Amino acid sequence: METERNIRAMVIDDEPWARHRILSLLQDEPKIDVVGESSGGWDAVNAILDRKPDLLFLDVQMPELNGFDIIDQIQEHHLPAIIFVTAYDEHAVNAFRVQALDYLVKPYDREQFHDAATRAIERIHSEGMWQHISKLSSLVEKKESNPKYRDRFLVRGANRFYFVRAKDVDWIESEGNYAHLHSAQRSHLVRETMKSLEQQLDPKLFVRIHRSFIVNINQIAEIRPLPSGEYAVFLADGSKLTLSKSYRDRLMKTFN
Repeated sequence: METERNIRAMVIDDEPWARHRILSLLQDEPKIDVVGESSGGWDAVNAILDRKPDLLFLDVQMPELNGFDIIDQIQEHHLPAIIFVTAYDEHAVNAFRVQALDYLVKPYDREQFHDAATRAIERIHSEGMWQHISKLSSLVEKKESNPKYRDRFLVRGANRFYFVRAKDVDWIESEGNYAHLHSAQRSHLVRETMKSLEQQLDPKLFVRIHRSFIVNINQIAEIRPLPSGEYAVFLADGSKLTLSKSYRDRLMKTFN
């Protein structure tokens, strides 16, 4: 068993304040050495494979690649112990608990952080580390065996979390690394890019019609050509969106 050297850790979170908090708290953990940090995406994947940390503090919900996407990319090459850092409430992280994974729910305090770090150190320095890796691999396999397309979104409200079913979303509007889910005359903000959402949503139900819009095809009421060569798309809820010429064929194929 490996008990002498310090644990090598990396911090992966797209929010700078969240990374800085973890890095600050790690200064009080003498048995852990920080070997890197990343805001996520492919930069995180490359950094993990290059530095091969023993432990990751990994955010779950990030644009471009979420925490599970990053695990997908690294698991065949180097799979560290992982402490998930998540904004989900405890009910939403039951899956992590079943798989014996550690997690920190934002906002967490110093004591909670220390307890999670201590458990990770003990796990890494024990034969149980291999069991942990096996269970983490099982979690990834279970994720891949589930239906391919996303069926709901976890949305953070003022003082609660709630779910929005994907099929209830009428259309989606881009706002940088965020997106507005428009459903039943309400708008829900989620931290997702349009590229990521395109890959996650069922193409039989959702289609991108513009670099800023994805639409539920069941909500399309009418399409009208415009003098510019683009098209106006009218939805059942009264919304009027623009169909770009470059996305026209993609939309029309969904009706064939």
